[in-house]
Amino acid sequence: MKNCPGTRRYAAVALIFASAAMLQACVDALIVGGVATGVVLAADRRQAEVMFTDQRIEFTAGSRIGEALKSQGHVNVTSYNYTVLLTGEVPTAQAKAEAEKIVSEIPQVKTVVTSCRSRVRARPPRAATMPTSPARSKATFSETGSFGLRTSKS
Repeated sequence: MKNCPGTRRYAAVALIFASAAMLQACVDALIVGGVATGVVLAADRRQAEVMFTDQRIEFTAGSRIGEALKSQGHVNVTSYNYTVLLTGEVPTAQAKAEAEKIVSEIPQVKTVVTSCRSRVRARPPRAATMPTSPARSKATFSETGSFGLRTSKS
């Protein structure tokens, strides 16, 4: 078969229709994801920049604390309006102070609130015993402006 422009044109049109049919499900997922993101941004009173900075702080603090503790404890990090709440279990009081120091050195962190418990005896970390969930902590802070715990940096 020689170079026939009509055949190429039909093949290209068929390929476009086949691609559109296969990618139709992706469009639905993109629309749902966009709507969900919009709802979250609209429901939260913080500016988008503050929300993304809080997420960066949570990720950075979580990874640095994880490296420092080397699976000797479990610390959850929740950030809301540049105020960081640490909850969980650490092996010693020195590890607790180290976690606070690590978080306070992250740029844009204004306050560190600690609710970590030091373990007396060695046992595996228990995430189920955390006093509050991150969502509940953020809701409490949003309503009262405080976590109601001891702070280490102002």
